[in-house]
Amino acid sequence: MKWNAPLNDGGSPITLYNVYSNLGIGSSYSLVGSSTSTEFTHSNISPPGSTFNYQVSAVNAAGEGPLSSVVGVILATVPEKPNAPTVSSTTQTSISILWTAPANGGSPITQYVIMYNAGINSAYIQAGTSTIPSFTISGLTTGRGYRFTVQAVNAVGGGEASSPSLEIISAVVPGAPGTPTYLTSSQT
Repeated sequence: MKWNAPLNDGGSPITLYNVYSNLGIGSSYSLVGSSTSTEFTHSNISPPGSTFNYQVSAVNAAGEGPLSSVVGVILATVPEKPNAPTVSSTTQTSISILWTAPANGGSPITQYVIMYNAGINSAYIQAGTSTIPSFTISGLTTGRGYRFTVQAVNAVGGGEASSPSLEIISAVVPGAPGTPTYLTSSQT
């Protein structure tokens, strides 16, 4: 966290900032650390999704000044489960999928991990990663069905994988048209 130095140092240079915190509403504040600069990192706190309130005081040779206003911080957690991916296009050997980005858990999503399988009893294997909510996998077998899952990842970790997509079949070339009928000829 960062803050601005007080406009008035009380006639003596600020030597230290004390950082106080509580877990949620109703808990008492306690000193969680000090800093000689206007920045502080509160580490090893949990559980994710909890709300912490913080206040900061400035210290000079005369003593500790009043506390700042309270700021609330919700600890980030893993992203939510994405919706099952859907097909956006297919070719004979590739399938493009897309999905809606889930809630990020309070920390930006850094990547999506895409998994796929090629049959009812086959294991899921990683197809790749993407930084956007779409992906194209190439090198597939023509006419085979595939299912996909997507997992969103942020700085905290990976969330729950999506439910599998419906089976998506890579495109096959069309069959031959029927034999032409009703042929007519004309002389010009």
